[in-house]
Amino acid sequence: VLAALIDRIVGRVLVAVGQWTPFTPPDGVPADEHIVAFVEERCRQIMDVVFADADTARLILHMARSAGFVRKTLTRIDAQVVGVIEADICAAMNAGVLRPCEPHIVAEFIVGGIEKIVIRALDDGRGIDITRIVRVIAVLVSSGLVRDEHRPPA
Repeated sequence: VLAALIDRIVGRVLVAVGQWTPFTPPDGVPADEHIVAFVEERCRQIMDVVFADADTARLILHMARSAGFVRKTLTRIDAQVVGVIEADICAAMNAGVLRPCEPHIVAEFIVGGIEKIVIRALDDGRGIDITRIVRVIAVLVSSGLVRDEHRPPA
């Protein structure tokens, strides 16, 4: 029963992630604002799909800590989400909006950071303030990645 539940959750997540719109370079929007908004939206999508509710989030994240078939199954979610974010980063670098970096490491950092924040909130019995979390992550990541010429003057 548990395996069937996990397969259903994983299937739902993978379908949703596969429907995300890839990054497109900004057209007429200041690059810094576009990147922050895009990262914020991508983080929100991750949290919306993987953490549909507290019980699902708790199940997914705590099972990911365990060994065996559950962990192996859930790594499919991480691989697809990291892959989509990595492709977004590559597209933004190719468009000249982001400074050169290692897209896979940055993508893993974003996904891992979200997981860590949510696990801690769930373990502590706190609510998950998705709006606040995605905004902070978007501003932090974007401020380190956006090329200097695309940043607003200080």
